[in-house]
Amino acid sequence: MSQGSISAALFGQAQRAAAAGRHEAALQLGELMARQDPSAESAIRLAILQTNCGKPAAALVTLQRAEHDHRVHAREMRIYQALFGLSEMSIEEAAALHRRCLDDMPRDGTMRYRLGCLLARLRRFDEANALFARGKLIRCGDGRFTSTRVVRFPSRAGDGTGVLPMRRELDLDAGAGRQVDAEHVWFVACDTRYFHKFAASMCNSVVARSQLKPAIHIHLINPAAGDEAALHGLRAALPVSLAWSYERTDCEELSEFRRRTYYSCARYLVLPELRRRYKVPIVIADIDQLVVRSLRPLLRDAASSDVGLMVFDDQVANILSVISATFMIVNATDGARRFADTVHDVLADRMHDAPGFGWHLDQAALAVAYYFHDDVRSFLVPPRILDSQIMEDDKVLPPSPEALLWSITATHPANAAKLNSPTFLAALNATLDEL
Repeated sequence: MSQGSISAALFGQAQRAAAAGRHEAALQLGELMARQDPSAESAIRLAILQTNCGKPAAALVTLQRAEHDHRVHAREMRIYQALFGLSEMSIEEAAALHRRCLDDMPRDGTMRYRLGCLLARLRRFDEANALFARGKLIRCGDGRFTSTRVVRFPSRAGDGTGVLPMRRELDLDAGAGRQVDAEHVWFVACDTRYFHKFAASMCNSVVARSQLKPAIHIHLINPAAGDEAALHGLRAALPVSLAWSYERTDCEELSEFRRRTYYSCARYLVLPELRRRYKVPIVIADIDQLVVRSLRPLLRDAASSDVGLMVFDDQVANILSVISATFMIVNATDGARRFADTVHDVLADRMHDAPGFGWHLDQAALAVAYYFHDDVRSFLVPPRILDSQIMEDDKVLPPSPEALLWSITATHPANAAKLNSPTFLAALNATLDEL
């Protein structure tokens, strides 16, 4: 067996040790192999191992030394520095490194996308737009693909008047409700199938667990016969105000993929008008989320900001994952209205561009508004408040100790087991007395 084969096998053992949590032993073995086989391949393997063991600074040093020691592999080492060393650099340094990598490999779509994300973070929007407009396909975390064309920065702030490419009729007063002493509005949007599946459990959990005085607003997309009666029944069963609105949107010419994308964006298309109508904070959530613990401290902490966003700073080179669209707080401020208007208009603009009408368009529009509006005060909602575990077997764990929200995440078929879990059934079957 060659030295390279032996080295690869032992690095494999080190990686398995790292995956098992034995980081010290893994690093000792990896460093030993790098000394015995001082090749470019060993340096890369060691850097990967160091990254997996939570040592990004050490990984960056390993790669920088290897770039100097193995000049014939310098371009490759720079690529790995860009991939692994991001957390150890300033955004300016990272953008410059990605630019060098792209100069070396002008056809590398991944490096072009990452550079565009970094330039966007630096508010160099025209440069970022030029890179995103090339239309690189990106694989999302759920296995779907989307195009970088879902990201486009506007030349000016939105005013909420962007026109959609499909016919759409709104009735925002279909089921107007009173905001008697409401401290916030819990706002969801869905189609008729999700409404019948999740509305009751969602409403019950908000009332029982939030420890706030909510009003609830449900926006239905293309309602079906029987939905109105179900809404009236739900209103009668709840001890809080329930309002609803409708939209009838022509989705017939949309593919199933684009139809689902539209459904994910619909709440942000309605948000500007609702923000103008309601005088209290609006909490935007998925209808297949349950409240499992008090939200009072969270909304109190967010009260001095315009918007509360679930931001993932470690995704700075992946703008589609910088902000989660699953939960957002929109306070009753001018800054929040400006933010909502821009999100609306970015969505409308991208829906006119076939490649731009893609998956994660909602998260792209939120990230665009977040970077664009440096005048809007943002409260960073800790991602740990949301437990969105994806099922790998039939065993459903209870919500994590830090979670305030528990997501069924019904878009994943494996999560069907959650519908029979104690957490979901307790919310679904709650009675008025229990609330």
